[in-house]
Amino acid sequence: MSGKDRVLNVDQAEAIASILHNEFLPIIRQNDPEFSGFAAVSKWVAERRSAILSDDPLFASTGVPDQDKKLKSVVDRRFRNYYHGVRVRESPLGKAILKHLVPHPTGLQLFEQDVKQESADDDDDAKAQSSRLKKQYKALDKPVHDTYEKEAEKIAKDVDQNRRKLINNFKTLLDVLCRDELFGGMAAITFFSFRDLDTNEIQPALCDGRVADDGPKFGERDDEASALTTLANAWREYSELAIPYQSPRSVSPDHDHLSIPRNSQGIPVFPDVDLMNINPNKLEEVVINYYQAVWGHSGDLRLPHDLPWDDLVRNAPDFYDIDGYSYLCFDKDRLRQPGTLFPLAEELQQHCGIDSHAPFTFRLAPRPKTVSSGIHPPLSSDATCLDRQDAQQYQAEPGQTVTRASRSPSPNQDAVQELSLQVSSAAVPGSTLDVDWEVPGEDAQPALDLMQPLAQARDDGTQQPLKSVHRSQKRQATVESRSSATELKADKSLRRNGTRGRDVEARETGRKRPRVKHDTATNSGTTLQDDSVSKDDVITQNGSNVAPVSWPFPVPGEKEIFISKGYKFKMTKSVQNSWHVGRHEYVDLGGVIMGPEEFNDRQEVPAMVVIARDPEWMADRMASRKSWQKHILARPEE
Repeated sequence: MSGKDRVLNVDQAEAIASILHNEFLPIIRQNDPEFSGFAAVSKWVAERRSAILSDDPLFASTGVPDQDKKLKSVVDRRFRNYYHGVRVRESPLGKAILKHLVPHPTGLQLFEQDVKQESADDDDDAKAQSSRLKKQYKALDKPVHDTYEKEAEKIAKDVDQNRRKLINNFKTLLDVLCRDELFGGMAAITFFSFRDLDTNEIQPALCDGRVADDGPKFGERDDEASALTTLANAWREYSELAIPYQSPRSVSPDHDHLSIPRNSQGIPVFPDVDLMNINPNKLEEVVINYYQAVWGHSGDLRLPHDLPWDDLVRNAPDFYDIDGYSYLCFDKDRLRQPGTLFPLAEELQQHCGIDSHAPFTFRLAPRPKTVSSGIHPPLSSDATCLDRQDAQQYQAEPGQTVTRASRSPSPNQDAVQELSLQVSSAAVPGSTLDVDWEVPGEDAQPALDLMQPLAQARDDGTQQPLKSVHRSQKRQATVESRSSATELKADKSLRRNGTRGRDVEARETGRKRPRVKHDTATNSGTTLQDDSVSKDDVITQNGSNVAPVSWPFPVPGEKEIFISKGYKFKMTKSVQNSWHVGRHEYVDLGGVIMGPEEFNDRQEVPAMVVIARDPEWMADRMASRKSWQKHILARPEE
């Protein structure tokens, strides 16, 4: 066969193959045994190619210049391809690297793992322990010995295991190279991509090498993080095209349960397994595979590809909500105990199955643009107003107004009451809220989505789209009920500083906004002041409760700097939209200012709201982790 080029006929292809094997291969081994590159043999190849085309009658000129040019190119390519093929097959370096990065497990290693506790109790040194283990392993009955060897062969062919080994060991290799004096200082970054063997989804990974452990990581700065995200997205798209789809791996009936399903949001969920009939070893494998799938869902390419088991045991609060998921266990020794394993699997099926509304995710998991469930640490927003101190400190011009958290009447006549987007569902059943943004020359567009918390979902399960507001737009908000409506105009300062997801702050338009009268049965007879906001007031839209939304005050001219009650924070756009705080996390860490009604149906709020409502709690939370401390710019005492 002449190959894909179809330029060589059968006789020509056989002649070239004979020359490559009988003449070119000995030249490679003689002139370039270390495979330094094709340049080491290119002179010989050029001379031999010329001799073939000029002296061999099989390759006589056709008299057509283009055809002769193609023939010359194909012959040259055959030599080059053969060289690179031999280089891969016979290079000792290639085999050494493969053994180093993906070491082949042995039966002795598996045996050592099973008796490691017994070995640890002995006082012998490492050499004596190794010698004793080898003797014990050789003394095993043949069926037991063969079982260990077969299990080792099975693990060696496990593609998922080999991928994890490669990523972990390659990271170590890059660090070694970057710190070797031979290179005089070096930094390195390498992208990997694999296709999931069950779903064919692209799984990207990243390894970086640094000259020191305490050196900065690429991606820690905001501009680097943006560049890394762009690069990762481009790499994922490239990998989608470059890596061929795999046929789903065949699974025997007793391995069907090993596949980890995902819900509609792409979050791995615990599979439905028969706990009455499953083998403990198989169940342990299912749990570990589930943990690994959730860890891989975290999306941070800089994380180790494998689970940090020891860290998950020692520093569990850094990785997940230990109160919300108190039943989890990451102690491998305990996972081998049926008394721990089976109750854990039962809890995972109940709380993290395919029908779960909030399946387990690590804190490091990314929040998609349409916010999904789970508790994660980047930032969020909640029902909070700016207090009077901040308003006076950063008031840009005499006519500018801000919202207030105080319930007492303001002495400042220019200060404007917060626009309450709250209507009692008891007083006005089925009431709706219409907010129109009027643009000269254009039809008014509904912008109810701007009033929703970032994490608030529609009743049908879809997420509210977030829209930005053009600075030249004239904003007018109306609250419609059965008996009355109020029209409010937005302050000019908010046109300059308005951002998506922020509550509308406006000045009254001549007539007083009507108050909503609450049924004493539902509000316990609470009397509301004109400028106060009741926690019981919520918008009822299609039967779902929506928490009131507030936002910390931005420093004029600084889009990413926000102040709240003397605290100053730096929050990038991506962080503003991604960090959410769970109610359990807030309460467990001492939060008392925000009530349960301020959290949405998923029991979480954007961190930006927490900054506005309880900046002291948020500052203390940020200070607890080194990577978050950069978001705190100032405290009141500073």
